[in-house]
Amino acid sequence: MLPEEIGFTVDEFVQVVEYAPQTRPGRYTILEHLNLNTDQIKDAYADYAKAIGS
Repeated sequence: MLPEEIGFTVDEFVQVVEYAPQTRPGRYTILEHLNLNTDQIKDAYADYAKAIGS
């Protein structure tokens, strides 16, 4: 499933992924582990979208 399929733009999705670690203070998640910047999130999303679209 892609963000666009549930009404989000790619930019909104990227903002959500950037903000997500702040919603769980004191918890260490994969997002903190990866520590992706905006461009890296966009690249990871593009790779995912391409992979599931194949």
